[in-house]
Amino acid sequence: MLFMVDDIRRQNSADKNKNNDSSLFPGIRPESSSAKNGAPAASTNLKSAVTEAATVKNHEKTWKQQFFSRGLVVWPHTEKQKTIGLAIIALLLIFGSILVYGLNKYANRPFEISDSTITFKPKTTTPSRLTGVEIPLELNKRRVTSIMIENSPDARPQSGLYGAGVVFEAISEGGITRFNALYQEAQPSYIGPIRSVRPYYVDLTAPFDPAFVHAGGSGEGLAKLARNKIKDLDHGANAGAFQRISSRVAPHNLYSSMKALDQAARQRGYKTSKFTGWLRKKPSPPAKAAKVTKIDLTISSPLYNVSYNYDKKSNSYARRMAGRPHVDEKAKKQIKPKVVIALVMKYSKNGIYSVYKTTGKGDMFVFQDGKVIKGKWKKKNTKSQFKFLDKKGQPIRLNAGQTWVTLVGNSGEVNFSN
Repeated sequence: MLFMVDDIRRQNSADKNKNNDSSLFPGIRPESSSAKNGAPAASTNLKSAVTEAATVKNHEKTWKQQFFSRGLVVWPHTEKQKTIGLAIIALLLIFGSILVYGLNKYANRPFEISDSTITFKPKTTTPSRLTGVEIPLELNKRRVTSIMIENSPDARPQSGLYGAGVVFEAISEGGITRFNALYQEAQPSYIGPIRSVRPYYVDLTAPFDPAFVHAGGSGEGLAKLARNKIKDLDHGANAGAFQRISSRVAPHNLYSSMKALDQAARQRGYKTSKFTGWLRKKPSPPAKAAKVTKIDLTISSPLYNVSYNYDKKSNSYARRMAGRPHVDEKAKKQIKPKVVIALVMKYSKNGIYSVYKTTGKGDMFVFQDGKVIKGKWKKKNTKSQFKFLDKKGQPIRLNAGQTWVTLVGNSGEVNFSN
């Protein structure tokens, strides 16, 4: 079709060049000397101009007629041309269909993660309310379970302490220490030996709204559980959740599992725990040069005093008790908390029982990242949560992971060195 347009243009150009040989308008001759001075010459020029305009208009009409009449010749007239044309149309239709299908498939594909695509997937984990460790969402809905664990020489080594989220350590009586271990995401299958409650353990753990597991207790301890409406899981009323092992003598042989304790808690309607955990900080690399690598806590006597050695590689503290590594019997691993806290509390005795002033405020030492932070603890009442503040009164954020808290009578019982 392009060569037809060129023919038409060349013909029009030739016509114009022919007419331009005499004048701008065809038919108008150059004026003679006699015509310049008379009206007849002017009249003749006017008629010639009108005639030329009509001629140009006819040329335009003729060009359009030629274009459209010749342009229609592009459509095939022979059988061969028709066959080729239909084949081309068929190929275009097939190609178009494939293109449309491909575009639809790409548009409807699932939104996947790739290096070059920004995607948004539903969040499946969250920091544990107890430990700050990232855990599945469902585990963070679990209740906290608080378990009294014995620490007399006949009770060693204990089981279940390695997986605890928070552990409190204090003197029960006669200089013998006892633990209260709190669990949320961890679900050990073997925990014990389980022993009786004392009132200050209720003060320490009540802010976590736990199901409190114990085997009896002192009169004041049992009364405090009742007064504060703590979720009670006493051995006496829930015997089916406990078992006595034959390899140890009573009373150092009472054990349980988180599965059995969960079942007992559900039967009593203890579904979840409403509490505010301690402030945790985002993981950060430890100091290049640790300032504190050795911690010594004098609690009562060499049999119960503890020490920690800082392990830079794991950014944790290897616990030792009575001069030996403190090993979990079931896990067969040395206990290595991420954070060690010493709370200085006023200590006294009421007969054979220990008395701690667990509310108010006092000094504290926080060991983490190979460093020590000296500060203050505050607690209003039994159910209020501890506040840990630095020297400037700002909240202290703890590393995620197991936190071991030991009660000491004065700051002189806390020693540390590089």
